[in-house]
Amino acid sequence: MAGAPATFLFRVDAGARLGGGHVMRCLTLADELARRGGKCVFFTRYEALEIVPRLKRCGHEVNAVNGDEDDVRRSMAQRKLIADWLVIDHYGLGAADETALRRFARRILVIDDLADRAHDCDLLVDATIGRSPEAYRSLVPAHARVLAGADYALLRPEFAALRETALARRAQRLPARPRVLVSLGMTDVGAITARVVDALCAADLAIDLEVVVARTAPSMARLGALAAAHPFIRLHHDVTNMAELMAACDLAIGAGGQTSLERCAMGLPSLILVLADNQRFYAAALAERGAVVVVSQQSEVQHFLERLIHNQSEISKIIEACRGLLDGLGTQRVANEISHSF
Repeated sequence: MAGAPATFLFRVDAGARLGGGHVMRCLTLADELARRGGKCVFFTRYEALEIVPRLKRCGHEVNAVNGDEDDVRRSMAQRKLIADWLVIDHYGLGAADETALRRFARRILVIDDLADRAHDCDLLVDATIGRSPEAYRSLVPAHARVLAGADYALLRPEFAALRETALARRAQRLPARPRVLVSLGMTDVGAITARVVDALCAADLAIDLEVVVARTAPSMARLGALAAAHPFIRLHHDVTNMAELMAACDLAIGAGGQTSLERCAMGLPSLILVLADNQRFYAAALAERGAVVVVSQQSEVQHFLERLIHNQSEISKIIEACRGLLDGLGTQRVANEISHSF
């Protein structure tokens, strides 16, 4: 980016029902744009700081408000910035909101994965597996460019960096005592993480568990007790090394959101529990391609995990399906597209 540093505003939220994936992928893009010399400024609600602690220490300017969307816009107006780009990643905002926000930036980038509403934008990114630009043909202005599909998944650079190491591990047969990653989302909907780990402890399987959960998650107290009672459980909270954990594990139990793409990039065979409506398309698209096993009920996790452990052929097919889906370089592709506008 030649000349004065380009400025990027980010309008994104996180919450107990919304989850933290929107903020995480925006932070990933912001880090890459900052690496290229850009200045990134976030506008969000305070709840996002609790759901995604990394936002507090991200190194970008973060402006948080307690109020509604009008309060967020007032915060943006007070900052008196006319950015080169405004990045919007928010299910609650559509074309009318985006038009109202145009006064803050020369161009608008929308990040979406629903394809269910109109947008006023110049660039749209939807990294959902199997999504095509045609899904947005009637939803964006004629001049807008749409980047669709897993090639544009906003993954942190460590996933691409560790991908070959992880795939080399997958080339080995499953060990006698496989290491299983349990990561069911930052908000831990309904204390799902503790319920899954409780069931796996009761099943008495020959496995080691790497359990990832936010420090504020509803499951935290129960998981602490389980980890104290069972030496095969290692508890991780507010992790910053997810790529390393995925590379070191043999199997995973996860939700159907953004981290499902991270697991695919690492070739990590996974069972997926759909914990929100917006995860259904992701999960179905991955299952259709043989890259995951979708489990419809939490009570069935033990059965499907046991089946997978004893079926090396199925594991190998999942790994190969994951290998062909994405390479983890989507963030660079999106940043390149943005950079070409200057």
